[in-house]
Amino acid sequence: MTEIETALLRDRKAKVQQYFAMWVTRDFEALPRIFAVDCYYQECYGPAYLSLAEVQAWIEHQLRVQRVTAWSIQRLWSATDNMIFAQWSFTAVTDRMTQFDGLSAVHFNLAGRIDDLREYQTTTAHDYPYHGSVLCYAKHVCHNVSEIILSVGGISMQVQVSVIVAAYNEEHWLRRCLTSLKKQTLAALEVIIVDDGSTDGTATICDQYCARWPHLFRVIHQRNQGQGPARNAGITAAHGRYLGFADADDWVEPTMYATLVATAERSHAQIVVCDVRKIYAATHRTTSLLSLPDATDHVAIAAYLKYGLNNAYSGNKLYARSCWQKYRYQRMVYEDLDILLDMLSCCERVAYVQQPFYNYYKHAGSTTLDYTNPRLFDIMTAYQDAIEHAKVTYQDAVTYCVAKRILINLATPGFADYLAEFIELIRQLRPTFEASPSIMSDPAIKKICDYAGQLTLPRRFICEREDWAQSWHQYSRNFKTIIPVAKALPADLRQRSNHFKLDYWLLKTLFEQGGLLILGTVKLHRPFGRLRAGGDVLAFEGEHCLLVGAQPRSPLISELLQQLIVGSESLTELLTMVKAQPERWSAGTHKIRLVDIKDWLQ
Repeated sequence: MTEIETALLRDRKAKVQQYFAMWVTRDFEALPRIFAVDCYYQECYGPAYLSLAEVQAWIEHQLRVQRVTAWSIQRLWSATDNMIFAQWSFTAVTDRMTQFDGLSAVHFNLAGRIDDLREYQTTTAHDYPYHGSVLCYAKHVCHNVSEIILSVGGISMQVQVSVIVAAYNEEHWLRRCLTSLKKQTLAALEVIIVDDGSTDGTATICDQYCARWPHLFRVIHQRNQGQGPARNAGITAAHGRYLGFADADDWVEPTMYATLVATAERSHAQIVVCDVRKIYAATHRTTSLLSLPDATDHVAIAAYLKYGLNNAYSGNKLYARSCWQKYRYQRMVYEDLDILLDMLSCCERVAYVQQPFYNYYKHAGSTTLDYTNPRLFDIMTAYQDAIEHAKVTYQDAVTYCVAKRILINLATPGFADYLAEFIELIRQLRPTFEASPSIMSDPAIKKICDYAGQLTLPRRFICEREDWAQSWHQYSRNFKTIIPVAKALPADLRQRSNHFKLDYWLLKTLFEQGGLLILGTVKLHRPFGRLRAGGDVLAFEGEHCLLVGAQPRSPLISELLQQLIVGSESLTELLTMVKAQPERWSAGTHKIRLVDIKDWLQ
């Protein structure tokens, strides 16, 4: 080191010592000699002060509520030409004598004044708005300096945890979520907010947090792609050894990630789980149930898959980065369920902390509580994927979990509009369910196989015009639309009007193929699985029939065809007659459901 370099270092160390001495002497006149006018000052992830005037005002405020009686620098060393580290402790009087320890990272500009100072402070008892053990204990850093990563104008520790927050139009809740992450007692934390093409004030909130706490928050602005792809963007950008996820309308307790990381380090678990506190906004009700009976560093994975609560939920877990080498979220609702049972089944070790660190806020805007949202059909795909991709060792446990969840879904009133789809899923999975020893030995769960024998109407729309099926397609999946074509007619119909001929072709197609015959244009606002589950159905709005659902070769449709041929009534008139006098239609009335369709219409 040259004489000039030595002199510069000596001068900078002297300025650092002057800064600390100022807390005892209150020599504010020294501040302009120490700090640059446009400095950046931050303590313990608290508010950032962006000028010398703000720094002085803050220090004066602090000294009004405390009296520093002694300040000791244990170690002072340089990391680069412009960066000084100081390990220190001080004693202050508040309502009691309190000892503080910490580390400061001090950066100098070319003029030799401090332009960036970050203080990381810890104590076991204090009354200040610090957030516990922020960044590190200085005594640990001094023995592990290699972990410090230098950056221009400041320092950051090697990131332990990257928390990913996907946000789409969450301006009402996002601040609460981000503030809870700012208050984490784990220091080596980064928060990656992915603004998924929001159209409200979400993007502005993201930018505000990143500007005020740039060492903690980063934001990715992207076009709207859905929560799964948004989380994937965060995973790609993450630096942490561990990953966590928080939904933008939820929040976490201050010690969540510090506790989960400590558990992961101690247990060598790939995933650490905690409990979930659920807050129901509509009823002002809060629940917090244990995920498992006992906390443990070595969870029985099969038992957790079969009986554990919140096992397919992303937010209540800490993941080793290696977990995400082969996994990414799908663009779907229930993206957690789609992969997490599989991921758990591939872990060598899972640990459990019996604390409700994650707060799940269930409100009217929650996607999975809006049962009218046709995106909820994705749950069928998620269940199929979970079973298909599970590790063979835990295939039985995952299958049992899926069966149990489906039964819970079927008992949930909102999912009644998906009844036909659940029946068809059970029918498809029945061989897998029947091959599961856990299901077959549990009488309550074994009942799921009974659903496989229930009727569902075929996934076909039959209509005069394709646009009549448009709203029905919006609230369904994998339906085919059939527009009947002119075919040979019975002799009695050849001289009838085209309207009668069309009625015949529509009914004939329904009789031969089964499905849903749509008799006019409607605007739906919810799925119609209840209509499709069971035998033949006639759905009316007032006296007008808008939908006829039937199995192939339905006796009712056969009887309507015959009456259309020999009688004088149109199909509309015949259907009105069925509603008015169902006892006249002896061939099929014992299987016919007469439904008021108004509950499905906008």
